[in-house]
Amino acid sequence: MELSEAPLEMIFAELRRRIGGGGAAEVPRQPLGLVALGKIVEEVHDIDAAELAGPHRTQRIAQARQQYCVAARTYIPTATLAEIAALIRRDHSTVSHALNRHQYQHRSSKSYRLAWDILTSRVAHGSCRTSPRVISGDSPASATKCQNHPTPG
Repeated sequence: MELSEAPLEMIFAELRRRIGGGGAAEVPRQPLGLVALGKIVEEVHDIDAAELAGPHRTQRIAQARQQYCVAARTYIPTATLAEIAALIRRDHSTVSHALNRHQYQHRSSKSYRLAWDILTSRVAHGSCRTSPRVISGDSPASATKCQNHPTPG
């Protein structure tokens, strides 16, 4: 049977057979959206959506907002500054400021760097879970370990 004449399902079955993946085809991950990214930031920083978008400016919450802005711009490049800012109820200039401050914060703050590394790992390996309490001081060494995707070093 010609491949051009076969139904799509048969083509996929034949491809799986040829490459040794006899089981069901792997479902591709959905593209990351701003709301999903916000939820990851909330988990990593152990805050809720109301705190992320709220008026409080404690270091912990401000750091979470800043990392949300940078991650959104990094992982969702089609999102505008205004769209990123809307989720945290801020102005686009807040997002711009967060982007400008990221390198300095990453260099100078160990807690910022640790939180950023955990956040980027969670985004890269969506199924991996890290302890949300790590940012508040619980065992950072064990929290960054992922059994499915070991961290080098």
